Amino acid sequence: MIVDRIITFLDLETTGSKAGRDRVIEIGLIQYLNGKVINEYETLVNPECVIPDMITGITGIRNSDVVDAPLFKSIALKLYELIEDTIVVAHNVSFDYSFLRAEFAKLEVNLNNDILCSVKLSKDLYPHFKKHSLDSIIDRFNLTCERRHRALDDAKIISNFIQCAVNDFSFEKVSTAFRKNLKVINLPSKLSHKDLNKLPSSFGVYTFENEAGQVMYVGWAKNVYLEVTNHFLNQSLRRENILKSVTKVDFMPTFGELGAIFFEIKLTNDLKPIYTKKFKLFGKYLLVDSVSSNLPWWPINGYMCIEEQKGTEGQLFLFKNWRLYAVVDFNEDSTSLNFLPSSILEKGFIDILASKLQSKSGYKIMSEFELRQFEEIH
Repeated sequence: MIVDRIITFLDLETTGSKAGRDRVIEIGLIQYLNGKVINEYETLVNPECVIPDMITGITGIRNSDVVDAPLFKSIALKLYELIEDTIVVAHNVSFDYSFLRAEFAKLEVNLNNDILCSVKLSKDLYPHFKKHSLDSIIDRFNLTCERRHRALDDAKIISNFIQCAVNDFSFEKVSTAFRKNLKVINLPSKLSHKDLNKLPSSFGVYTFENEAGQVMYVGWAKNVYLEVTNHFLNQSLRRENILKSVTKVDFMPTFGELGAIFFEIKLTNDLKPIYTKKFKLFGKYLLVDSVSSNLPWWPINGYMCIEEQKGTEGQLFLFKNWRLYAVVDFNEDSTSLNFLPSSILEKGFIDILASKLQSKSGYKIMSEFELRQFEEIH
């Protein structure tokens, strides 16, 4: 079937749309080797949280269905053994595989599969069709799906789609399109998957170095492992020319998104990587060239707290879905933490940070957990 490797057709049902925050509630997969089914696997998963009514309405999976289901950690070893070194194919694979990676990351296990999106394959083979959703493919080929939005049934539809494409075209054409759309982690000769597996699945800053020990690139990530591996997936020619010279990947953990962003700016200024990028914060507050500007360094002494305000969404500075943070002034002799008013935060957040960081008294980034501990002590 298409390639001389095991292909895992995968589908997951989840409690929501955001990997890492939402959880997997069902896993279904069917595996092929040389055109023959070699494995089928399905299981409900206890997500350790409530399944929203909307998800139950779509999947039919209720909280009562998963209360006695295994936790992900209980099935992780078997699942890992099943999919290790296989090609993972899913409809919108970035969704399913990101959830799978996030679940394994909670167990400090990293996945390194080559992946393929059947949506992209459908668009490549059938460009004259406007719709490429799984429902559209079911209608296009008059396929039967007894339990739509259930993991194993949907995974089987994806495998059936491949067979239908082979019937419509030649085996060679489908195989060529498959290989064209396959995302492969192409590591340079001096790096191995073991090097990547040492990277954390958490906030941080990472660097790429060449054989001469020069820093080639500095980047930040919510998940360092995922971000670094994504660099090596289906590289463009320019990116390939950069990455083929990488001999070492290093990382520095940070407290949260904001800490990662500012530490990336600090390292870029300090290390002067060969390949740099410009940093731009939206609005009038700060427009900088990361190489030529002398930004304040990210502090390590004293106290400063960046606390996420839950449920407050805005469009502030860097991201469409930026969450507001509060800056805390703290005097070691004081017994309380003084939060700056939100109005000041909104109007001059970056200016406040810059002025505080340039002051002689240092500051430190605290996680929310550390803040709670700090409050209890003081």
